[in-house]
Amino acid sequence: MTPLSHWQFRIVTILLFEFVTRWVPASGQTFQFLPEVDAYYKIQPQIRFNFQAKETREAGDPTQAEIGPGLDFFVKPLVRLKNISRFDPDEAKSRLLQVSVSYRYIPSADKPTVNRLESTFTSNLPLIYDILLSDRNRVDLDWSQNPFSWRYRNRLKLQRTFSIRSYHLTPYVSGEAFYLSQYQKWSTTAL
Repeated sequence: MTPLSHWQFRIVTILLFEFVTRWVPASGQTFQFLPEVDAYYKIQPQIRFNFQAKETREAGDPTQAEIGPGLDFFVKPLVRLKNISRFDPDEAKSRLLQVSVSYRYIPSADKPTVNRLESTFTSNLPLIYDILLSDRNRVDLDWSQNPFSWRYRNRLKLQRTFSIRSYHLTPYVSGEAFYLSQYQKWSTTAL
């Protein structure tokens, strides 16, 4: 990927501005700051241990903590995907398929603590113009003092990295749909 020329940078900036001002609906937004720390340790070339600690906000619930370990399993990287994700420190984007199994502990001040088992299947496909399409399918199994519940989440994400001198900018568009077993319906969509 070659750095953008002065005119290419201007065109990309104008197109992004046009997209945001014309196609993104105007609505009341709330400011959220949700810090996250991820640590990875490669056990083998195709197996990685991860540990995550973050603040999260799910299904309108107030901000809460989420912490826990997991294992990631990969297939060998594709050369085309390595080129698309070469500036990204997360090597998972250079892999065609990733399967993850994680445990998350979610304490809450006003609700019962949730113990969650997450299983995730992610496929990454290279498209034209170095655009990366990611399709993440995730099932969350939740245990708390309430009855057992599960939810299915499907997220599609398009992204492309641009080089501007020594900086690497990666704009993306994503949409995620949620199915909640306790209500037996598709309940939320995040864009």
